[in-house]
Amino acid sequence: MPRDPWSLFQPLLLACCAADIEVLDAAVPTDANVLLNSGCEEGTAHWAGWHGTLTTVSPGRSGAFACQICTDPDLTSSTLDAPQATNDVSMPAEGSTWVARAWVRAAPGTPAVEAGLFIREWANFSDVVEFEGTGWIAADDTTWTFLEVTHTVVEPNNFVLDVYVGQRGQPGDCFLVDDLYLAQNY
Repeated sequence: MPRDPWSLFQPLLLACCAADIEVLDAAVPTDANVLLNSGCEEGTAHWAGWHGTLTTVSPGRSGAFACQICTDPDLTSSTLDAPQATNDVSMPAEGSTWVARAWVRAAPGTPAVEAGLFIREWANFSDVVEFEGTGWIAADDTTWTFLEVTHTVVEPNNFVLDVYVGQRGQPGDCFLVDDLYLAQNY
C-alpha cells in the first residue's frame, strides 16, 4: 500500500520549523463581533440615540430591522451610540488593533446626509483620550453605504473603547444604521 505523502514530510517539517508554527485555538474566534444587537433585530436594546430619537424600521439591510435615528428638531446632527458600559470593550490592551464596520443610509424620503463611523478610547466615563473615524461620507436614501475604520490603542490602561455612528444634515433628518461590527483585528 502506498504511504501517505504527509507522513514523509511531517517529521522534517516539525524538526526544522516547529518553533515558527503558531497554533490557534479553534474554539476562540479571532474576529468575534463584540457588539450586542448589532442590527437592532432585538429592538433598541444596547443602543441609544444622542441628540435624536432611536427607533427601528423594517426592512434592514440584512435581517428584518435596522436602527433609525431621527435628529432632534432644533439640531443638525445625531448619533447612534451605546449607553455607558454597554457595547464597550473594557480595558483594551495598548497596541491592540480594532476594526469597526457599519452600513448606513438616509431614511427613505430624507435628503442625503453625511454619516461617519468612529472609535473612541476613554480614560474614564467623561474623558476621550484618542479618537479615530472615517470622516463624513455622503449617504442617500436609496443605497446602503459601507463604513469601516481601524484603530490601534495608543494609551496604556484606558478604561473603555467604544464605537458610534453619527450623521450631519438638517433638523429632523433621519438615518438608518445596520450590521454594526467591532472586533479586535489580529
